[in-house]
Amino acid sequence: MNEPRVWKWMVPAFVMVGLVPVALLINDMAQENGWAWFAWCNFPVVGWMFFLGIQAWAAFKAYYRALEVQDFVDRRNALATTPEVKMFEYARSMHPEAVRSLLLQKKIIWRVKAARPGDMADWVLDEDPSIRVRFVEYILENSTKVKLMPQNLLSEGAFTFDPQRLVSDREMYQALHRVLINHQMATDAFGNQPGQWIPPWEPELVAGRWGIVMDNDVPEVPEVAETVKTPPPTPNKSDPLPTSPILGERHAKRGGGEIATDDEMAKINALETARANMSVKDYMAFCKSQ
Repeated sequence: MNEPRVWKWMVPAFVMVGLVPVALLINDMAQENGWAWFAWCNFPVVGWMFFLGIQAWAAFKAYYRALEVQDFVDRRNALATTPEVKMFEYARSMHPEAVRSLLLQKKIIWRVKAARPGDMADWVLDEDPSIRVRFVEYILENSTKVKLMPQNLLSEGAFTFDPQRLVSDREMYQALHRVLINHQMATDAFGNQPGQWIPPWEPELVAGRWGIVMDNDVPEVPEVAETVKTPPPTPNKSDPLPTSPILGERHAKRGGGEIATDDEMAKINALETARANMSVKDYMAFCKSQ
């Protein structure tokens, strides 16, 4: 009953207009007949015209303001009615297995696009092949936790992310923005302001949802100094051989200037290995056995 209606401003407006000739007629009759007291009848008429005009203007504004609000609500509902929303509305009457199969088809999938000889292959979004993964990484890295990166930061007519020069940077931005809106991740742009993230979505969470690893998400690996393996010193004929209970005795018998034979070197290596791996008691027993 209290909702704005067209008759609520049209009726007072017509009555106000109809009172204008009545006021003029009363004024003419009072001037011709000299009835001065009759002219006072115009004051109530003019007063009614004043209040009727105010009522007509207020009802007129309220009526068309309600129409604008309804148009805005319808537009927002139309933008919010995405394919996913309609899909879940219809999913209420579907079998759970059918819904599970339908959700598997709605996963965000990147697919590789064949490149020309000599170029590097690039990944494009399966939902919209005009969107490339390098462009999504660039947008997410330059977005804040509240807003997307503004579109005006991209040059007009530039093809930075499309070597084939089929989709410009701004067209790719608009396509990505539509995908974000359809997935309820971001809002539509308002005027010259870019779209905003719908909580809890933010660049890091969107990157993880889309399987993108951002630069600031890669953990820093501490640099480990590489150990330089120094080669063993080359034996010199004048250098004394390693000391051992058997070698010391044989080296003394040889006069300290001769080089050990292959069999003696094998025994020396066995002694050195035993000394590194055995206890003192076992090592002494091993030396006596040699």
